[in-house]
Amino acid sequence: MEVNCLSKFAMRGQWDNIVQAYENNPMSREVKLTRSGDTALQIAAAAGQTNIVSELVEIHGKKMHQTF
Repeated sequence: MEVNCLSKFAMRGQWDNIVQAYENNPMSREVKLTRSGDTALQIAAAAGQTNIVSELVEIHGKKMHQTF
């Protein structure tokens, strides 16, 4: 998934697409989407999207656990 797509999803509030990207593409979790280096997770947190933040953290944790 391209950075531009993730950025558009985040800026448009298309959080389901961000969750899907986190599930399907591990690199999407590390992509810096803003000039200050924010990830989609950080943007969701700043936007007060607590349910989305919880989902993204859970996905990140599960995927990290699977690699060990």
